Amino acid sequence: MPDSIHPAHEIAFTSKSIYNLYYNDTLGFSCEFHTYKSVSEDGKYTGYIIKYDSGYTDHYSISHDTLLLVNSDGILTISSRYKRIK
Repeated sequence: MPDSIHPAHEIAFTSKSIYNLYYNDTLGFSCEFHTYKSVSEDGKYTGYIIKYDSGYTDHYSISHDTLLLVNSDGILTISSRYKRIK
């Protein structure tokens, strides 16, 4: 299939807190981001959050070389897995 039908997505989080989203090796979106830990009031649950200056928020987890991003918006939940490229 042509890349225009199934584009390749690549994301990069820089050390200067910049999030970059690439489509087929072309920068499609960029913004600043911040990470923080969220702990429930009773202390039983901990979550890790990425807040983008564009207004979006993702929950994230990292296991070995895989980043899992989960975005919940009402009843719709979108999760994406990304492998680290060295």
